[in-house]
Amino acid sequence: MAQRATLPSSLALGVLVGLCTFPCSGGIYVAVIGLLASQKSYFQGLGYLLAYNVMFILPLIAILALASNRVVTTKLHQ
Repeated sequence: MAQRATLPSSLALGVLVGLCTFPCSGGIYVAVIGLLASQKSYFQGLGYLLAYNVMFILPLIAILALASNRVVTTKLHQ
């Protein structure tokens, strides 16, 4: 099914997924923005933003890397 998908349908699905995941991850964004606003220095707030990216975004990138690896997906299909 993914091979038959067109660019507009992929974009529409991406927007839909983004809208559906925002309630789950939106609280985290608000908390990080609140921490950034309450910091006395720019670099302290930047440290919080870096910690957020390491703890929240990096695992998502690792999952994407595993999901797009042909060896892993071939083993899962067997």
